[in-house]
Amino acid sequence: MNSFIALYSPASGSGKSTLANSLTEVGFVRLSLADPIREMALVVLGPIAPYRDWFSPEVKNVPVPELHGKTPTDLLIALGQGIRDRFYNDVWLDNLVARRKRAVRPVVCDDLRQPNEFDRFRSEGALLVKVVRDGAKPRGMDGLLEDREFDLVLHNDTDSPTAWTIKAANALAAHTGLR
Repeated sequence: MNSFIALYSPASGSGKSTLANSLTEVGFVRLSLADPIREMALVVLGPIAPYRDWFSPEVKNVPVPELHGKTPTDLLIALGQGIRDRFYNDVWLDNLVARRKRAVRPVVCDDLRQPNEFDRFRSEGALLVKVVRDGAKPRGMDGLLEDREFDLVLHNDTDSPTAWTIKAANALAAHTGLR
C-alpha cells in the first residue's frame, strides 16, 4: 500500500476521519494539517471552558454559548486561514510535510482541502483519495478541489462505520494491488 494517503471530501461528515482512524489500526500514523491549529485553539479555549472535548464529532460543529454562538470549527478556520493568509500560504503544508518525513510508518492525512495541498501531495507521491457521501454538508474550506482528478474515489453509502471502513479498505487494497 502507498506510504502516504491523503483524504479529501467536498463536505464534512463524509467518513474521512473514520477511514483514517481505521488505517491507524493497520499501521498508519494519522497526521492532519490541522493538528497544530487544534493545539493553538486549545490554548485559546482552555481558559474559557476547560471541561469540553472541543473537537469531538458531537461538539466541533455545534454553536457554543461561551464562544458567542460560534463553533469550535469556526475558531479552527479563523486561526488556520488567518495565519495562512497573513503569514505564508504553505505554512500548514510545510509543517505536515516535515512531520511526515520524520514518520517511521505510512501516513494518512485526513484533511486535504486546498489546491496548494493537493499539488504538493501529488508531487510527494501521495495516493489522493476523494471520499463522497450523499447528504454530507459543505462547510468552511470544503469543496475547493472539485475540479481535480483523484487517484481513487470512494463512495460512503452506509451509516455503519464498520461497513464503511471495510468497504474503503477493500477498495484501497484493490487499487494498490494488495489484498
